[in-house]
Amino acid sequence: MWAGGAAGPYRPGVRVSWTLLWHITFELWRHVLLITAVLVLVTAFGATVQHYAKGQLSAVDTLKFMGLAAIPMLAYAVPFSGALAATLTYHRLGQDRELMAAQAGGMSFVALLGPAIVTGVVLTSTMGVLSEQVIPRFLQRMSEVASGQAAGLISRAIERGEAVQVEGYLLFADRVFMPEVGQPDVQAHLVLLGAHLVNLDETGEMESWGAAERADLWVMQPREVTEADLVNPDEAPGAPGERVSEIIYRVREAVGDAGVLADGTVGEFTDTWYMPSGGGDSPKFLTWGEMRAMYHDPDPMGPIDAQRRDLAFHLALRTVIERTVGELRAGSTVQMRDSEDSTLVLRAGGIEWVEDEKAWRLSPRGNQVITVERYRSRSDGSRSVDRFELGAATIVASLTGDPTNRGMSLELVGEDVRTALAERPGADARVGGVRDSMTFGPLIVEDDPIAANLAMHSEQLLAAVEAHNGRWGSEDPFLAPPTKDLRDRIAKARKQILGTHHERLALSAAAILLVIAGAVVAIRFQEASPLTAYLAAFVPALGMVLAISTGQEMVDDYGPIGLPVLWGGLVVLAALIAWVLQRVSQR
Repeated sequence: MWAGGAAGPYRPGVRVSWTLLWHITFELWRHVLLITAVLVLVTAFGATVQHYAKGQLSAVDTLKFMGLAAIPMLAYAVPFSGALAATLTYHRLGQDRELMAAQAGGMSFVALLGPAIVTGVVLTSTMGVLSEQVIPRFLQRMSEVASGQAAGLISRAIERGEAVQVEGYLLFADRVFMPEVGQPDVQAHLVLLGAHLVNLDETGEMESWGAAERADLWVMQPREVTEADLVNPDEAPGAPGERVSEIIYRVREAVGDAGVLADGTVGEFTDTWYMPSGGGDSPKFLTWGEMRAMYHDPDPMGPIDAQRRDLAFHLALRTVIERTVGELRAGSTVQMRDSEDSTLVLRAGGIEWVEDEKAWRLSPRGNQVITVERYRSRSDGSRSVDRFELGAATIVASLTGDPTNRGMSLELVGEDVRTALAERPGADARVGGVRDSMTFGPLIVEDDPIAANLAMHSEQLLAAVEAHNGRWGSEDPFLAPPTKDLRDRIAKARKQILGTHHERLALSAAAILLVIAGAVVAIRFQEASPLTAYLAAFVPALGMVLAISTGQEMVDDYGPIGLPVLWGGLVVLAALIAWVLQRVSQR
């Protein structure tokens, strides 16, 4: 089949036929490329069809997604293709007695394996570059194509006659069409005919509705959430760094209700929604340099930053209460501001924690009553003052929003409130009057610690919590859950980074081992049928990938204890290769 070396005296283990080695290399790479192309095509189609079946991808996006998926699929296709290609090539050499002839001509067994070793080195090096630099970027783009096409998701659902759920709304329309878009920041413009919008409450029940003959929906280009988006925690689109698509829904002449299911004219209505737009903080989207930076400073990761902000608000609330209680118990005044930018000065005789109400109760002590003085600025530069005397009061401090969008609320609820002084026009009639209750707030304390806490890194914030616990005398139960959650998320992120990095290294190293294993197995079973040799090469390749994947999942869950499993498959395979190689070479 292939030419041997030059003629000459027989010297075992010394002569090398370069012509034979070049032919082996050519045949080996021909099989590697062919098998890789087939495996990549099959696996990329499998990764794409699930999104197409869900209606997330159009026909054009499906082809685009498959093209993007081809590169990441190399991480799993290359080890299998290397093993099977080596098996095909060397099994043919064995059956054609080329190996026997080459050894009879003086070539060593190691020299015959030279093309497989070189091919394995090239595949391993290529895999290392792809997995650490190229594949993460393609995975990021795949995620954007799959989940970032908000306009396509909405339009295809409406064309199928389905309702689209966005945030707390259900959107339905009779028809939809997409005119041309001229603005660079607009991804798509959808015109909805016969549009219906239903607002759902937290339990999924209809709260209100609206309908219009025409509605316009603009999908803006995906962007990252910035700190400016977090000014209003209740309306923030997500955590900093997350990619979202902003969706603007507008109708000009609508009918509907005001939450009481009573038909009426709504008129113009505009709302803004947000949809995730791919990407994310999973280490699989990060290159090695980015993972290393994230390992040492995980704060930029969305879930960790969200929990860091949540803990910052918890600590700020506890600091405010701690400071307020300390000043009142010491007989000092507490100065705050309300939403109208008025200044409130609070004095109280006594303060104690009421476990049943989970709140701090203020009460008079001796001749010292509870007083609140409210100062307002006048247009002429002077200040008016209102003075209230309270029979009792409760400081109501709580966090608003959810853990990803926190806010802090502080109110003073007074009981038996008497207006002792009112320096405002027309307010004299209220002096001396008594109200059953009166709420002051929302309040903002002087030297608000929120900004300072939000500026801290996670490690600094955790250290501040430890310092607070030292003053508290034990672990503060109010801060314990968010503190544990932040520590757990940081530890989880670092374990995921460790597992992902080692998984990439192991898959790269597996390429050279599986090429050599395929060659050795083919030589070992050269007298057997091709199917037997292929199966003998496929099983180690499959076992290797499963061991690496299992080990990576164990590292994600348990940390470095999973590394022996992740690398154990490679060690076992290397030992088996050495054992089979020794037996074959002796023959």
